[in-house]
Amino acid sequence: MENPYSPPAFESIAAPQLTLYSPGQMAWATFLGAPVAGCVLLALNCKRLGHSAAAGIALVGGFAVTVLLLVVSFFLPDNFPNLALPAAYTFGMYQCVKLLQGKEYEHHLAIGGTRGSGWVATGVGILCLILILVAMFAVLFAMPDEWFGEEVAQLLSTSAPPA
Repeated sequence: MENPYSPPAFESIAAPQLTLYSPGQMAWATFLGAPVAGCVLLALNCKRLGHSAAAGIALVGGFAVTVLLLVVSFFLPDNFPNLALPAAYTFGMYQCVKLLQGKEYEHHLAIGGTRGSGWVATGVGILCLILILVAMFAVLFAMPDEWFGEEVAQLLSTSAPPA
């Protein structure tokens, strides 16, 4: 007779049919396409794990942090190191995801679950980067010329440059 209080062996648990993205993949997507890209993958993981409310919070949070970083980046001094901000938010995303989903992800792999595609993570990062650039250019061209310096206003105007 078996002990009814013993935990089940991992072999008796069926592996789930879903795939989850690793903290490293989310950090990579974040590096390529800002925090919103990593949060898209985080939201996919949340949705697949049955945490629908957390998925929405992840998307809204990723969008808000990305907008905040874009605003802050305009006020940084010219001599600020170029890679400091991306390195900081990529490392922050990695640590946050490890804290929020690290144990669930490790358990998922331990029971035979599969890891999400690195190509999908790369694609999400690049797609988010393209969308951010399109949005930035749309905002740039919607602003009045008086908000810019004389050099930038000349570049943006459709009139012929002065001779």
